[in-house]
Order: sequence, then C-alpha cells, then structure tokens
Amino acid sequence: AAYTIDGGWSWQPVELAVHHHSSLITCAEIIEYPVDGGIRYLLGTHRNSLRHDPLGRQDQFVLESDNLLEWRLAGYVLAPETPAVFLHEGNIAEGDRPGELKIVMRTATAGRENYTSLDEPTAYSSVSQDGGRSWSVAKPETELHNTTSKAYFGRSRTGSHLYVYSGGPFRERRQ
Repeated sequence: AAYTIDGGWSWQPVELAVHHHSSLITCAEIIEYPVDGGIRYLLGTHRNSLRHDPLGRQDQFVLESDNLLEWRLAGYVLAPETPAVFLHEGNIAEGDRPGELKIVMRTATAGRENYTSLDEPTAYSSVSQDGGRSWSVAKPETELHNTTSKAYFGRSRTGSHLYVYSGGPFRERRQ
C-alpha cells in the first residue's frame, strides 16, 4: 500500500497490518461507515486457499479498520448450504434501509480447483444490519448476471445502486 499528500505526484510506501491470518484477495473499494461519531472502514475480501490445498477454504469475509493501516476481521458472509456456491470479490455499499449494508459477490461453483459458472449465472448478495459484523445467508440476485467474471457493485451520487458486469458467457474471449 502507499499514500500521497501531494495529489499523486509522489507516493510513500506503507506497511499494512492485517490481524486475520489468511490469504487475502480483493478487488473491491474501501467504504466508509459512520460509527459512534467516527468512521470505520470496511473492505470485502475473500480467500481461495482451496486452489493450493485440498483442505483449503473458499470464504467471503469483510475486514474493518479505524485508521486504514491496521485491519481485522469484521465478519464472514454466510454461503448457502445448497447449492454450494463460491462467493468472492464482493463489493459493499449502503443497503436499502437506514444503517443497512449490502454486499454483492461474484459467484462460481464451490469446492473445485477449476471452478466454472453456476447453472444459473447470477451474482449473490447478503445484508448486514450491524455495520458489517454479521451477514445474512447469501442469496441469488436473479436480475444480476454473473459468469464468474469480476463485477462492480456500489451506489451512485444520486443514491441508485449500480452493477457493472461482463454480459458474455464463461471464459469468453472476443477479438
């Protein structure tokens, strides 16, 4: 990580402390969440240690920080028992109700080293009512297409939810 004090002309490297022992993968933005007169930062992350370890895990979770330098586990996003779904690369935004957070996640078949699209290629979502510490069991967002491709979920300045995704089939390459 790095920070700048001159608008990006120069950058200073910074060592981050993550107080959660796990491999971390993220492609989400950090969001600010107001709490007790201050700000807490939240970041959707996941691990796919199953790729290198048959006893590994595929978990989506959220990290939190008070200062952007030290990060700790806020909570896990619960995956449904059936069908088995690999939830990953989740993006967090304000939910539909006051104080609610919503995470929308990329999906794939769970429990495999070489995963593929779900039979119904759709993103999944989960909500938190306590600032990201606990999350509902993830459920399909049938209107949000996902073929294991990276996607963006967030809120616009006018308050609308945004979802940006690749509309093509799994592993499609166009020339």
